Amino acid sequence: MNTRLVVGVIIPLILVVLIGFLGSWGFGLSINEEFRESLGSEDIFLVSEGFPNASSPLINVGVISINNSYFLPRRVLLPSKIACLIDNEGEKPELVAGFIKYSEGSVVYTNPKELYRGVYSRVKYSSLSVEVGAGEVKEVNVFLIRDSYFDISRTELIKRYSEYDKLVIPKSASAGFVCSSSSVEGLEDFNEINLVL
Repeated sequence: MNTRLVVGVIIPLILVVLIGFLGSWGFGLSINEEFRESLGSEDIFLVSEGFPNASSPLINVGVISINNSYFLPRRVLLPSKIACLIDNEGEKPELVAGFIKYSEGSVVYTNPKELYRGVYSRVKYSSLSVEVGAGEVKEVNVFLIRDSYFDISRTELIKRYSEYDKLVIPKSASAGFVCSSSSVEGLEDFNEINLVL
């Protein structure tokens, strides 16, 4: 009776707890973030899409690769983040550029105004939970959903914002993070994209 109890209940219970512990520990999981080095006006405006004077509401800024070498599927939470415009000389104040949106596939749209109305209202401060199968590598596209005050003509955008030098995206999400000199200076780990307007 004792042998049946040990073999039939206790050993399987210990194995389930051990597998669960190893799965939640992060063993066999690696996350690699690759962000663009720079953004130019051709990345911000939809010239090639037939909208010569409309700025794109979604700007591709990078890719996150998630590699699960564990023998069980994993779920990874990509946190909600905001992006800030920074002027290296400090003449202009830090400014919220927009919000980060994640997509496991490509985002296709035909009219930037429709996309802006439909997507922006739903994804503000949104995160994404990604399931990665056993032994699988999954790529997630990272987009900047620009804030509504950038919905201006190309000439006006360059005139108002050309003094900003870089776009800063924190690597970890912080509930109290705002785009101000004290919070940006306090960031220890962030992605930086140079702006070439």
